[in-house]
Amino acid sequence: MTGKRHYLGYAALSAALVAALAGCGSGDAASGANTIAYLQPFGADPAVQSVTFGVQCAAKQHGDKVLLYDAALDQNKQINQFNTAMTQGATGIISHTVNQAAMYPSYARAHDQKVPVVDFVGADHNPPNATYVGEDPAAVAQVTVDAILKAIPSGAKAVMIGGPPSASGVTPRQDAFKVAAEKAGITILGKEDSLTLTPDDIQKKASSLLLQYPTANVIWGITANTAAVAGQLAKQQGIPVGNGVVSVGAGATVDVADKVRDGALTIMVDTMGYEWGQAMVGLLNDAIAGKQISNPAFNYQPYTKDNISTWLDPAKRCAS
Repeated sequence: MTGKRHYLGYAALSAALVAALAGCGSGDAASGANTIAYLQPFGADPAVQSVTFGVQCAAKQHGDKVLLYDAALDQNKQINQFNTAMTQGATGIISHTVNQAAMYPSYARAHDQKVPVVDFVGADHNPPNATYVGEDPAAVAQVTVDAILKAIPSGAKAVMIGGPPSASGVTPRQDAFKVAAEKAGITILGKEDSLTLTPDDIQKKASSLLLQYPTANVIWGITANTAAVAGQLAKQQGIPVGNGVVSVGAGATVDVADKVRDGALTIMVDTMGYEWGQAMVGLLNDAIAGKQISNPAFNYQPYTKDNISTWLDPAKRCAS
């Protein structure tokens, strides 16, 4: 497999921001029991930043050193960064890939050197020489559906704005929502995919769907930001989002939480990026110690205007 993999998150970031955050660097944690490397696919994505905060906090608590590397969606750069992490003495690696299969030779090298690798949200849940961990699409879908039914107990009719089919996690998340929604009696009226997840393209897809299906009262987005952008368009068109029409998506960042507060997004399902970061450091410490590790489970949380004040910015979650 070659080429770049798209990521769920904020794709419309400026080139200057990407350049500023590209490259690699080490965390501030003092040298401790282990050296944990986190290979980020795109460090400018707020969702990736949430994971990073969790990694850094857990490493601090474990006494580990952290090495951070940002591939800025460059597959070859990430391969080189994996090799650099090994050279710099990483004793465990979190691999959040641009292109999962392209990393398999690197995983083999790490395995030969007895350096455990956690593969985070890759498309293949059984990568060679690594342990997969990542979101449970069925669990996220069920939390989403339950939150929709709380807002619309009966007669829910949804339109879906999907993401690029090649992106890791897109198809499982979409398929899981369809299954859970149909089982709960939510009608899926129609779906369109945004291949770029830019605001302009999301708005075009939302406009098209709402024109085709004027009875829709649920706007589901592949990410919470996707749903929020679509919800904002619907509000501009006079559609009563939050008052008869629900916009909903998974993923939690400061910007997305603000969109819940201003009403563009009705329901934000937190996919626990910060908690994933924390968990992966613990898993690697166990793996380095020779213990068996497996994919952890999380209770994903829905947030609305009623409880958004309880959601805490991942940057502020680490106890001093």
